Amino acid sequence: MGLIRRKTPCAPAQFRAADWGAELAANFGVLHQGEARRVIASERGDYPALYAALARAIQAGAAPPVAAAEAIAALEILEAAAQSAHTGATIRLRAAE
Repeated sequence: MGLIRRKTPCAPAQFRAADWGAELAANFGVLHQGEARRVIASERGDYPALYAALARAIQAGAAPPVAAAEAIAALEILEAAAQSAHTGATIRLRAAE
């Protein structure tokens, strides 16, 4: 498989603004624990750094930016959230190992 070479930088100036990667407060998550409800602010994203680290991992054999176990755990959380949203049920996740 070949690589696609970009002629322009991956992070143009408009994406380097001080608030780039910040989620609007209206989109923050809400954690429900019984009757308690708590708004959780989203972590600021840094996709240019993630993609640069991914490229180093693929091209030079560097460590991947996210461990496979962490990626799998994140997918399990996303699947449980989707299932809960669809069914209205509480979905229990297995404990981290």
